[in-house]
Amino acid sequence: MYLIKVGIENGLRKALGFAFGILLSDLVLLALIFFGFSSFLTHPQFKLWFSLISGLLIVVFGLVFFFKKVPTAQLREIDIKGGQLLLYIAKGFGINFLNPFTIAVWVGILGSVSPTSRQEFVSFALGVLGVIFLADTLKAYGAKKIGALLNEKTIRRLNRAMGLIFTAIGIYFLAYSWQLR
Repeated sequence: MYLIKVGIENGLRKALGFAFGILLSDLVLLALIFFGFSSFLTHPQFKLWFSLISGLLIVVFGLVFFFKKVPTAQLREIDIKGGQLLLYIAKGFGINFLNPFTIAVWVGILGSVSPTSRQEFVSFALGVLGVIFLADTLKAYGAKKIGALLNEKTIRRLNRAMGLIFTAIGIYFLAYSWQLR
């Protein structure tokens, strides 16, 4: 969802950078699972602290979105420098990596599929990651097209909606960490 927001407000290149960050975080999680960290990632203490920290960060992120001002210049495609693109890659990585559901989904998928060999694991993972990245690329492209049609007021409303959604998700993670204690 944030990928679409990035595409609408900041253009295709930044959204693709964000999507690439998501891909990188999925690769890191898959590597951790492959090398035997899945028991650590599903350990109750890890889940408790990870959900608590993620929940707090996501609530803060949501509040920032909700109160964010939208300058008119932000609605145009802006030429970006390498450093700005790296920032969006890092944002994509961080948001995806801090999502406890991402870990749960990958552990669940790989647990249910149970690849029996390294080659089967790599083939399956690359196939799934390819489909995810293709879908994210299409979302980024579509968001760029939609962004050209939106005005400042609509973007402000989108920010507020995203802020509320992220805050609700963060509160959910905090409640989940409370249940784990």
